[in-house]
Amino acid sequence: MAVSESGNIQAGITEEFAGKVNAEIMGMKLPPSFKPWIEEYNEVGGHRDAYLWQIYLMAKKAIDFVPAQDECRESLREANFLVTMYIVFIDDVVDREQNQELFSVLARTPFAENRSRPEDLKGKEKDCVAFCEKLWDHVISIIEEYPAYKEFLPIFKFDLEGMVQSINYDLAISNNMQLINIEEAFLNQVHSMKFMTLTSLDLMCAPSIDGNGVNLVRELSTCMQEMLRIGNWISTWEREIGEEDFTSGVFAFAISEGIVIAGELADMDAARLTAMIKEAGIEGKLLGRWDENYEKLSRLLEGTEVIQREIVLDGMKKLLGLELISKGRK
Repeated sequence: MAVSESGNIQAGITEEFAGKVNAEIMGMKLPPSFKPWIEEYNEVGGHRDAYLWQIYLMAKKAIDFVPAQDECRESLREANFLVTMYIVFIDDVVDREQNQELFSVLARTPFAENRSRPEDLKGKEKDCVAFCEKLWDHVISIIEEYPAYKEFLPIFKFDLEGMVQSINYDLAISNNMQLINIEEAFLNQVHSMKFMTLTSLDLMCAPSIDGNGVNLVRELSTCMQEMLRIGNWISTWEREIGEEDFTSGVFAFAISEGIVIAGELADMDAARLTAMIKEAGIEGKLLGRWDENYEKLSRLLEGTEVIQREIVLDGMKKLLGLELISKGRK
């Protein structure tokens, strides 16, 4: 029986190889334009350390498959980073702080016409809102200069709303774990991976791609976003047990398979829950779906001249490897 692509990737991750890659990640220098934003993010209570931003930068380089105009590349890199920072920040407001009111305000900050500030916001909450408003004012000032900004603004807004609704879904199932199931996990949670939204920004800078090419980019991005979601679930679920965060698709899959009962998750011993999920081979089953998407990507890319096949396929393999190597570190 042939070894799957994900199996080959797993087999290649030795302790020595993982150490080298992690050293490469931690040695990456972030662009100077990122640093002031990271400092402000930390000042308003951001929880993530430099490792997350470094691995993000490496990942984005690995799958930079939309042929953006050269004059847009530097500002596009910054815009992509800031959109990523925003979604990470508001996601943490939900996961770590369970602050639904603040999340609702932050979710309206991307476009000035939707903004509002309740009078009862506290000092720290006001700082968070001001930070997100400043971030989005800067993002809009960048992207409104892109050659295809007006053409792709509606789909960018749509994708952005999908990201926010993905976090809303996590909030809903955190408050009622009986709702957790694998079908809705794939339907709703993939959007918080941000990939479709960032691809919409890329398309604003790639006016050379015609209608048929845009269709292909969107279809490829849908598959790639789900693959990224699977990799992220696998790399974070064990840490999330300790945080009593059971929104991961790993737990949804275990519930759907009858391995665990949703209403009992919060009361289970962490070591026992971890062992049950590992013994049931949940990660392997999710990776089976990753492989199905990889094969679909390969078929979609056959004969196309719009997108470089190797960038997509090699990039997705590299990203899964990065997720497996970074397991428990982000």
